[in-house]
Amino acid sequence: MPEDLVNDEQWQDMLLVFRDHFWEQRVPAFEAALQTQLQGPEQAHAQALKLSLHGLAGVAALVGLPDIGDIARQLEQRWDSLGQADLHILDEIQALAHALHLLKPIAS
Repeated sequence: MPEDLVNDEQWQDMLLVFRDHFWEQRVPAFEAALQTQLQGPEQAHAQALKLSLHGLAGVAALVGLPDIGDIARQLEQRWDSLGQADLHILDEIQALAHALHLLKPIAS
């Protein structure tokens, strides 16, 4: 019978690296891209925000935040369909940023 890789120590160590990367790199990059977009909705800024949203969608479930990943993915899909013509999308992206802020682990 194959060894349960989910409980494998090496796998758990890798997940910790992903989790740290998520909180220390992806979330701050997302927050920075959002703030830049809110200050000036230029197309170049919009692409950085969309790329950051895509990064959240791809990694959130892996670090134990599947709901955050689902929300980010839904927002990204709406953005692909409607673009920034969807007047509420930035409000919802801000709500996602707020949720991430509330979920952020306290540094030890």
